[in-house]
Amino acid sequence: MTARTRPRLEIPGAAALLGELVPLAGNGGSAQLAATGERLATLAPQLDITEALRTARREGRGVAVAGAGEGPLLAVAVFPAQAPTPIHGHGGWGVAVLLTGRCDLTAFRIGPDGVASSLGVRRLHPGEATWWTRVYDVHRQSAVADEAVELVLLERNPDGAPRYEPPAVPASGGLLERFSAAYGAGDLDALAAVYAPDVLLDANVPVWRYQAAGRDAVLATLREELAEVTDRRATWWHITPSNAGGVVELETRNTYHGKPVLVRDAHLLAVGGEAVEQIVAHTMWCTGIWDADTVRQQARAAPMVLP
Repeated sequence: MTARTRPRLEIPGAAALLGELVPLAGNGGSAQLAATGERLATLAPQLDITEALRTARREGRGVAVAGAGEGPLLAVAVFPAQAPTPIHGHGGWGVAVLLTGRCDLTAFRIGPDGVASSLGVRRLHPGEATWWTRVYDVHRQSAVADEAVELVLLERNPDGAPRYEPPAVPASGGLLERFSAAYGAGDLDALAAVYAPDVLLDANVPVWRYQAAGRDAVLATLREELAEVTDRRATWWHITPSNAGGVVELETRNTYHGKPVLVRDAHLLAVGGEAVEQIVAHTMWCTGIWDADTVRQQARAAPMVLP
């Protein structure tokens, strides 16, 4: 079967933007792609993508607005609500900035059997950029609630890109997803629904450790922890289910005492129950609170291989 050719519609300013970004991306190293993402996020709003957006909606796929042949190219991509893309690769690095909506990007590794396993989910909000190296280019994207639109810079033309099979998910996976969504949002009512009445919390935080036993005590402890936090949202998560429970890794952005902060934590969850599966043990490890200066310092000193 012949792969569908990506629609092309050049728009004013797109070729110049492509010409500026490609040298910045260099050989596709992590620090170079992160810098390219920052620049793309700054310049993307200057492009008028109205016609490209109309074409993308009509054709049901991304539209190249600059670049030709095998690439690099700049494209406008539209992700309809409740219509995740297949798990696919592009054969090269990429940088994307979200223009409208919210979008989840799940990175995958491919096993010898050709089956994909998740490396984590990054949730993008308007104006936020992400990127992937050649090694970690396999991913899936999904709009959250409503349509999402992004501008993406690709090293190679993705026409005919390979697709992969998703992994089988253990039965505990659904419960862990509910926990991840509830904890990431700080939704205590939703957490109450996934905790068993006799749940045990063992919290390990920087230079301290504490425990709480029983659902009411655990929720009271978490309520106290979240009392000074507002605008909480999960920006990255990775769920590793097992037959006995699993691990949920989370990154959240919050406002703490009026200032933006980032927190990363990992949750080891044991699942049990006879009639209804619930979380019976919750062990947590937390990095502590990173203020804006720490976030910037970490980004400069230790650029990530996988954002």
